[in-house]
Amino acid sequence: MQPLAAQRLIARLEAGLPIVLDGAVSGALVRAGITIAEPMGTASVLSGQTHQLSAIHQRYCGAGVHVLRTNTTDTTPQALNRAGYGYRAAKLSSLAVDLATEAVESSGRVIAVAGVLPAMEGTDDRLRAEQVAHAQRLMAAGCDVIFVDAASTLREAVAATAAGAQTNLPVIVALRVSETGNLRDGESLEVVCGVLAGAGARGFLAMPDDPTGEIRATAELATQSRPWGVLHTGSAVLSPNAYAERAVELSQEGATLLGGEAGASPEHIRALVSAVPGAERELRRASVQPGSAGVARPVSNLPPRM
Repeated sequence: MQPLAAQRLIARLEAGLPIVLDGAVSGALVRAGITIAEPMGTASVLSGQTHQLSAIHQRYCGAGVHVLRTNTTDTTPQALNRAGYGYRAAKLSSLAVDLATEAVESSGRVIAVAGVLPAMEGTDDRLRAEQVAHAQRLMAAGCDVIFVDAASTLREAVAATAAGAQTNLPVIVALRVSETGNLRDGESLEVVCGVLAGAGARGFLAMPDDPTGEIRATAELATQSRPWGVLHTGSAVLSPNAYAERAVELSQEGATLLGGEAGASPEHIRALVSAVPGAERELRRASVQPGSAGVARPVSNLPPRM
């Protein structure tokens, strides 16, 4: 049986209500003054700086997120083997999930803990088996959702989605998008989302390379009937108010997956939650008003851009 938070997230996805993700762990660590050093990457904080990671999770919970992602991008055996610590994959992955879960429990809110499952390049059976095993570790450690981060090709996306779907948890897939609005292998978002939905994906988050890709991905995904979102890109860092304004505009286009960028601090997320109608509602059993159908289209309560 699926965890309660997973059930409520699925209901919210199906109702077309806003779902707010936390900012990426990598960006939050940098803002906290923590050096992300190779070869362990973000996994290095799990070996001595867990209190700082816990504080980051707690701030995002307090900002009003619905989904809190675990620091498990770099806790696969493949990633840890770069530092000779592949044997610690299970322990560090479990610790990362525990830190996120503890932050959720201390918040007193219903928040889905999303286990981050990295997309893996390559086609050999060993890598695919490792990906399935990592998804299973995340599920066993107590995750409510699997978040695939981030696929550049259809092959990568299908493999990661299938691995995540084997946990019977909802799967959200992040997709790296080029300036054409397509994946880097040339596959269109329409085709990719259709294939991944068949493989078990519940929602899609485009991660464009540049502003042109952002515009094209938004136009493409706005025609889809599935939950979607598009991360902000560009050289300028948005203020919390400007970030919230962009989220309102995306919501009006039909996007329901909001937040998620490396540059999105808890202050950005708090502004988003205050601005987007329905985003302040917790993960409770979703309901659609009588007579409504499809994805809700909230009305902005912010002034139009000049």
